[in-house]
Amino acid sequence: MSAGGPFEMTVTLNGKTTVIHNILIGEVWIAGGQSNMEFTISNIKNDGGTPCDLHEIPTIRFYKLEIDDEFHYNEESCNWKECNSENIDNFSAVAYYFALKLSREINKPIGIISANKGASRVESWTPREYILNTEFDISPDEKHGDAATYPFNKPGLLFENKILPVIPYTVRSVIWYQGESDRGCLETKYYRKLFENMVNSWKTYFGDELSFITVQLTIFGEGMPQENDPEKLANYEDTAPTNNWALIREQQEIAAKEIKGVYMVTTMDVGGRNAIHPLNKQPVGDRLALAAENIFYGKKCEYCGPIYQNASVKGSTIIISFSHAESGLKLIDKIEDLFICGKDGIYKSATATILDNKLVASCDEIPEPKGLKYAFVNYSDVSLFNEEGFPASPFRTKNLIL
Repeated sequence: MSAGGPFEMTVTLNGKTTVIHNILIGEVWIAGGQSNMEFTISNIKNDGGTPCDLHEIPTIRFYKLEIDDEFHYNEESCNWKECNSENIDNFSAVAYYFALKLSREINKPIGIISANKGASRVESWTPREYILNTEFDISPDEKHGDAATYPFNKPGLLFENKILPVIPYTVRSVIWYQGESDRGCLETKYYRKLFENMVNSWKTYFGDELSFITVQLTIFGEGMPQENDPEKLANYEDTAPTNNWALIREQQEIAAKEIKGVYMVTTMDVGGRNAIHPLNKQPVGDRLALAAENIFYGKKCEYCGPIYQNASVKGSTIIISFSHAESGLKLIDKIEDLFICGKDGIYKSATATILDNKLVASCDEIPEPKGLKYAFVNYSDVSLFNEEGFPASPFRTKNLIL
């Protein structure tokens, strides 16, 4: 059916007629994940922020999947709500900004099914039969938190009570902001596999064309040793918990490269050292909308920051190529958290320039470079962007150029 509205539907059954008013036909998206997707306009205000660009737009609607104290779907508490002054404070901020930008661009009504839960792990969003008795059944001591602390994180529980009730509702696809609670030791190692497992399970219910636009986790200083020397930080072993956020980001990037129908936006410029819930949600929603416009609605636009492609060595320099940088790379001030190692694997601070749309890095102390890291820590003052102003995804070469 053609997008538009509002319409009325007249239903007659056994001589009784009911008229349903104010129906819209448009594009419906699931906004899924954990607390940063759940974070509302009201949360921004309560935490001292000032949300901007708030509008009453009756062609934007939100439906929040509510659960009761036993974490079961509570249908009586759920209904579609118009985007107006009475309701907007309770909308997901990321999803609101996504819907606002997308509706303006494609000129169609936008419906958001809000299916998220703070502190939730990816396993809870995956049907139990895809988790239990597999390599993904990670023991509690290898997870961040356990089901006793967060009982909704039992395998499949949130899928059964926040996703299954939606099926077979027709949705365009999913915007997904999650991963903070999968930062246990083995979870960081297997997050890409856990996420692919979830994606594939949803496709069996919604159809193979279902896609996910994911938000790469932003900067956050949890777990970082109190070191003032960047080279000491660079030489810590790349394991959780020291680098758990960096490891999850790497897994998210790999997922977007390797899993059919998974895309990613970068957000390393919107967080803070002590802000697990950054207040600046509009850039996140805007980038998700740009990705949707590019992927689904035929608009040629950039939506992601530079993504590491490959590295080569020329003399004493390492030359790095990127995707999502066709318009050009740029450095904001001096590059930070860039390190090169030699054969001994010890990283030293490096400098860099941009030449022919590539990053050219070197270190005077390392004449024969063998590996490179950029911003591969939980918190970093990012400095590498593309011309559109989107931050590069952190990366490490893992000595692939030995």
